Amino acid sequence: MKKHVVDPKFITLERLFQSIPMAVALVGRGGRYIAMNDALANIAGVGVRDLVGAKVSDVSKARGETSK
Repeated sequence: MKKHVVDPKFITLERLFQSIPMAVALVGRGGRYIAMNDALANIAGVGVRDLVGAKVSDVSKARGETSK
């Protein structure tokens, strides 16, 4: 997966996401993760930085799930 650097304008959003105990993600129009919290990364079994830029459908398929 291509690695992306989290844009500084999402720092406040990142802090908000980390304060939420359930899995939360921000997904762009192209179906790629823009930001998410540790709870979601733990479910996916990878680090947050590994998921940023990844397609939701690819991550879901890798875990044997379907998404649309």
